[in-house]
This record gives sequence, C-alpha cells and structure tokens, in this order.
Amino acid sequence: LKAFGAGVQSIGTKLFGLGAATVAPLLGAANVFNEFGSQLDDMSQRTGISAEALSALGYAAKLSGTDLETLEGGVRKMQRFLVEAAQGSKSAESTLSRLGLRLSDLGRLTPDQQFELLSDRISKIKDPAIRAATAMEIFGKTGTSLLPLIQDGAKGIEALKQQARDLGLVISTEDAKAAETFGDTLDDLWKVIKSGVFAIGQQVLLHQTQAPTGPVGYYEYARVRSVTATAMSLD
Repeated sequence: LKAFGAGVQSIGTKLFGLGAATVAPLLGAANVFNEFGSQLDDMSQRTGISAEALSALGYAAKLSGTDLETLEGGVRKMQRFLVEAAQGSKSAESTLSRLGLRLSDLGRLTPDQQFELLSDRISKIKDPAIRAATAMEIFGKTGTSLLPLIQDGAKGIEALKQQARDLGLVISTEDAKAAETFGDTLDDLWKVIKSGVFAIGQQVLLHQTQAPTGPVGYYEYARVRSVTATAMSLD
C-alpha cells in the first residue's frame, strides 16, 4: 500500500512499524501503570497514607483475601472513629480504653501506623465475637473483611508488607504522581494512534476489492489489517 508510509506521522509510524504483537503489550503495560498509579495517588489524597504504604498494604490485603478498596473503606471509617473520640464520644473513648489505648497514643502517628496499632490491639482480643465486634466499631462494615489481614497483628502485617518490598511491588509517591500526569500524555498518544488507524483503515477499504500481488503486497496488506484490528481492540 503506497499510502501506508505517508498516512502515519512521527510516533504513530514507529508504533505501527513494530507490529501488533509488540504494540499491544506495550500499550497495555502503559495503561496498567497509568490506572494503578492514578488509583494510588487518588487514594493517598483521600486517606493521607503515602502511595508507598498503600501499595504495600494493598499487597498484604490481597494475600489476606481482601483488596485495597476494602482497606481504604476501613481506614476512612477509622479516621471518623478517631475524630469522634477527639470530639468527646464516650463510645469511642470506651473502645480505645478496652484496647489499652488513649487518643494521645494515636495522635502522633500517620494513618497507616494508626491502622496497624489498632489492628495489633484488636488481634489480641481472645473472644472471636468481641474481636469481630470491635473491628466493626473501628473499621465499620469492612471490619470483618479485614480480620484475616489483622489476625497476626502488626508483625503479621509488616511481614506481608516486607514481601511486597522484596518483590519490588511497592510504588513510590513520585511514580504514583507521574502516573497521574502520564494519563494526559497517554490520551494524546491514543489520539495520534487513532488518527493513523483511521488513515490505514481508509486505505484498506479502498484496496479491499483489489487483490494484493506478490509476497510483499500480501505481507503489507496482512500487517495493516492486523495492526488496525489490534489498535481498535485496545480502545
């Protein structure tokens, strides 16, 4: 197809030249980076927990049969619980007292440290019913879902977080913010790719009634159709 080279500009040409089998994984990986990093950055802003801590806790939550969204829900309920305690709630103060804690013990800690300290004290409650009820008082409806994560206390959580670090699964705050910015760049890249796809598709349509001749003609025709189909499927 003579118009193949002329119809695609700059990065679009390079990406299409790589072929469908290469382009798809690259764009897929970029999209995963963008989505997960953006999720961590947004969640960090909502909870006050760093992206590093969230990604490590998220891994620990996953291994414990829950997920990062459930963990966030528990943390945000915990923060409301602590605000209520600070405002003089007798119920919240009583719960902290049963755990051998005072509000001042938690006030100097980061949100993830508060979560781990409270989880550690809850894990030491011997009666399963009282343990579950206390978890729900502090972490809300998600409290029971978080029990497998907190069952071994702060040491158990830290051990799972260390696994995440050892496996290189911890996302830095800088990377999470970069992913948020990258989202805009990725949108622009898609516009370039789509423009090239449509140009190629037009050429395919114009030549679909003309049988390609020779090995090169068949190869180019097949490559164009393959890349076009792949790019459209990634939309």
